[in-house]
Amino acid sequence: MSAKRLHINDGAMSDVANAVSWYRKRSPIAARNFSDELQRAIDMIQDAPERWPKGPHNTRRLLLTQFPLAVNYLTDESSTTIIAVAHGSRRPGYWTDRL
Repeated sequence: MSAKRLHINDGAMSDVANAVSWYRKRSPIAARNFSDELQRAIDMIQDAPERWPKGPHNTRRLLLTQFPLAVNYLTDESSTTIIAVAHGSRRPGYWTDRL
């Protein structure tokens, strides 16, 4: 069985760039730790995309453990698409127009 293709949309890439920039201004170590945890989260999503329950609009969400952000994504039979890397309390649902 082959792994599903992973897509990260432009909005999610922008979310990541903004978060890394924000953390880097405060601490290069925090920025690196954020990047590392995000990569682990993406790896976990790729390994088992159906592991997290469905939410609104059939999206799924993996909460980061060390940072107040969540990876919001969609999955189907052939691919997984990361829609947003969203802060837990800022502008809830801002990313739904990316669906």
